Amino acid sequence: MWWLLILLSVVGAYLLWYTKRRHTMLETFVQAHGLTIRPELASSIQQTLDLYFSLEDPGVVRSFCQLAGIVDGDTVRLFRAIELLDLSPHSSASSTHFSRIAALFEVSTEYDDFFLLDASLKPTRRWSGSPKPDPRAVTLAKKAATASSPRHTLSITLTHGHGLIYFEPLITAGETQGDLDCLYEIARQMHYHLSEPKIHFRVVQE
Repeated sequence: MWWLLILLSVVGAYLLWYTKRRHTMLETFVQAHGLTIRPELASSIQQTLDLYFSLEDPGVVRSFCQLAGIVDGDTVRLFRAIELLDLSPHSSASSTHFSRIAALFEVSTEYDDFFLLDASLKPTRRWSGSPKPDPRAVTLAKKAATASSPRHTLSITLTHGHGLIYFEPLITAGETQGDLDCLYEIARQMHYHLSEPKIHFRVVQE
């Protein structure tokens, strides 16, 4: 049993390091960009995620919890969250809980997409139940991402007038400070390119 105690201690120490590292990254980002952390926005953003970004199809799961480190970036909100994601209705996923640093922003209500852009900006459907990515959305997402040259696969969801993006690095905690800056800039550009004129940020009101 001693090996199990050592394993649990190592895992616990890693999780503490991982959480502190991401917290420090967001604090550094806020200071560098002159933004603010707004924990009071957690409830309204959680409602937005629950209403528009959760999946309830048979055999698949997508939901978000444990929101933290919410950064108010005017047209973009950055935050840490745990995503419960299982898009394999006929097999057991190796992992279903993922720690994300995500960006939430507004887009035109005409978009309804859920797809990935890899580092070469090649689009693929995120799961078999989602429609083929709208060519307009793909083109504009590529345009937003090109200038930032993302290192990781980018998950993109556009629905009900909202956009949600985050990186999916191959290695857990693989994001760097530069990746956070990149995510923010892509979100800003996507908001600009996929929004109606003079759109303002909206979340579900309590």
